[in-house]
Amino acid sequence: MRETKYVFFSTLGGSDPISGFHDASMLHICRVYKPVHICLYMSAEILEHHRHDDRYCKCIRSLYREAGQDVTIEIIERPNLTNPHVYDQFYDDFREILNRLHREHPDCQLITNVSSGTPAMKTELRFVSSVSTFRVQPIQVNSYTSGQTPHEDPRIDFDFEVNWECNEDNKPDFDERAHPVNNENLLAVFAKDSIIRFARSYDYRAARVEAEQIRDFLSDELFALLNAAEQRMQLVPNALEHNLGAVKARKIINSRPGNIMPVIEYIAWLDIKQKRGDLFDFIRGITPALYRLSRFYAEKKLGISLMNYCTAPNQNSGEKLIRSKLEKDPIGQKCLGILDAMYSEPYQDKYISSDICIAIINGWGEPVEQNVADLLNRLRKSVEEKIRNNVAHDITALNEEILKRKIGMNSTQIMKLIKEASACILKMDSYDFESYDRLNECIRQSMDIIPL
Repeated sequence: MRETKYVFFSTLGGSDPISGFHDASMLHICRVYKPVHICLYMSAEILEHHRHDDRYCKCIRSLYREAGQDVTIEIIERPNLTNPHVYDQFYDDFREILNRLHREHPDCQLITNVSSGTPAMKTELRFVSSVSTFRVQPIQVNSYTSGQTPHEDPRIDFDFEVNWECNEDNKPDFDERAHPVNNENLLAVFAKDSIIRFARSYDYRAARVEAEQIRDFLSDELFALLNAAEQRMQLVPNALEHNLGAVKARKIINSRPGNIMPVIEYIAWLDIKQKRGDLFDFIRGITPALYRLSRFYAEKKLGISLMNYCTAPNQNSGEKLIRSKLEKDPIGQKCLGILDAMYSEPYQDKYISSDICIAIINGWGEPVEQNVADLLNRLRKSVEEKIRNNVAHDITALNEEILKRKIGMNSTQIMKLIKEASACILKMDSYDFESYDRLNECIRQSMDIIPL
């Protein structure tokens, strides 16, 4: 017995339900697949015969009674459908019916009969099956003869007892003639291409929304990847590990210990913003990157534990660098001397920023590396001071031409400076900046294994 439960939609033709003492297509599919729910679509002529002698349902009920199984039969009556040979009149009707059957039987595989009915019916049912947002499997039934399936016009007189008793397919060793039609879903094919295209442009939300439209065709692994990618672009901490697990995540990113990883992830995110042309986000995002880079350098290279001199951050703001705390030890006093010289009056408590961190680096002396100081100063003076504040606090236009005119650099050149600073300070390399592309390749590969 087949483990999968089936719901069956069938149009009907002149040969149904029994022809030449063999199952016609509708009944044979019922015999082979034993659907738990059968939906019969009846044109005016077929409906007349159904009302005359109940031939279609009688055969189905007899089949299931002998098999000791239960079934529900649904009749779709179309009494005004007097010319079923005309094309382009079934698409909306078939689509609505299949959608409803899928909603009502979500745990069942939906199968359709593409061997019964008029050519117009069979063609449009096959097309609807190929563009559905869920899996629909068309079934074709071969003729019991070696040639074409004999065609019969609907017979007003149908002797049920004779046809049923003489039906050769009632024998235990009947020849199984129903088989699935190769039905690559066109909607899923197009959506698959869109998902990959969105991912390659780092628009993971659009990729996920597109994937949701054809969820029945996609794997859980793909959705885990898309969720991880979307959350990563939202800077959710440890998004890859939470969605994919540590082992898979390590194939995408080069994990680092301690508090360096959020900074690396942020700068990789900033690189994607630049690649996508999201210039407002990119320019505004330079300030946190510059602050983290300069602070990390001051702490790790110069050994200045700046947080020891700060208040704890509250919900609405960051840490303040406190003068009274700086006065308590030699390192703090040296920092304070630099800051006093920086301002026109003695330093007063301020929120710690890249401005403060870079000032300390500039005034520290050995072991400051001059190339690192130069990179940080250039980013601060040429980018942050000249363009970032204007973009962050005013309504203004921004494109590559405006950037070039205002600061003499385009976004690619700005990102190059950030990458150089990140390489010196965080030891970031091309592998770190290629992590989103590795994630995209994982998404593409997960699509390759999905049968459509």
